[in-house]
Amino acid sequence: MDDKKAAFLEAGLDLLRSYEADLAAVFRLTVTAVFSSRTSETPGSMTSSAAIGAVWISPADSWTPQDLTEAYVHELTHTLVMLDEHRYGHYPHREELDNPVNLVPSAIRREKRTLFASAHSIFVAAELLRLRERHHGHGFDFRLHPASRALRDNALRALDSILTMPNRDRLVGPRLRELLDATGESMRSLRLGPTGS
Repeated sequence: MDDKKAAFLEAGLDLLRSYEADLAAVFRLTVTAVFSSRTSETPGSMTSSAAIGAVWISPADSWTPQDLTEAYVHELTHTLVMLDEHRYGHYPHREELDNPVNLVPSAIRREKRTLFASAHSIFVAAELLRLRERHHGHGFDFRLHPASRALRDNALRALDSILTMPNRDRLVGPRLRELLDATGESMRSLRLGPTGS
């Protein structure tokens, strides 16, 4: 990784620390490696359940420090939800999640994905909205994620799709249901203002 990219990645962590020192501390505790490849032509970020604690980030030249901070919060959310899944078992019949009849819309990508991916997208959307509410504001010109109103509306649609699944009780464990209900309540209480970004 070149020095310019390394400095940018560190500046994003500094911004997160200036926003919420406790959240930055949780990031440093749970994310043990942040890496970026020189050859990636697609900007973005990623975590994997096969490597919990590792985060890949490939920022676009157009990203602002706020976009990078959102990428960190996005991947931290995935990491924490995966840890919670390991502890509480969110999916009683995980083997059925890939069945096409069980696909539901994603809050971020706005396409049908597995319940696992869609639930994660709802949690990510909620945490991004919380970050914006407390620090960035909803009117910022974000490049990595949708505008706040679209993000919230997509997340609530995804949530409603999960909660109205005919086999929801078979696929959604009690802990996941508790988290989804609390997240929906939190998003519905947001006041995004007249433009809503």
